[in-house]
Amino acid sequence: MAVSDETDDVRAIKTLIGAHFDGLRWSPGVGADWTTLAADFLPDASLFSAARPVRRQTLEAFITRMNGVAEGALRSFEEKTLGMQVLVFGNVAVVLAASELLENGTEVNHDVSGYLLLKDEGKWRIAAHAWDHASEQRPVPEHLRHR
Repeated sequence: MAVSDETDDVRAIKTLIGAHFDGLRWSPGVGADWTTLAADFLPDASLFSAARPVRRQTLEAFITRMNGVAEGALRSFEEKTLGMQVLVFGNVAVVLAASELLENGTEVNHDVSGYLLLKDEGKWRIAAHAWDHASEQRPVPEHLRHR
């Protein structure tokens, strides 16, 4: 889809997902902004991490887990969206998005997330979010590397 062909919904979703990780960032002395992150999700949204076996977690459980990680060996963390593919039908959308993760200021990793979004009262929100780690054996697809 060419940029000029993007609908208002696609632009809104790209903005939402592109800024989604702004709240999930911390460094020594500066905690994550969980309120900003949580605002992107519907109540009772489901999250599925890369860990196996697959296990659903709530946003609250995810935040609790990440707070524990932030107090441990992962002293700083940033994640930014590299690129995404958006499909929309009516009030339902799915997104596949690649991210770059900067851990402890030096270690760079990548992952790909899948999102299910629903539009309610004119606003897109995340109903489910699942992700998996990229690796040399399973690299981020080229079409997801750029916005």
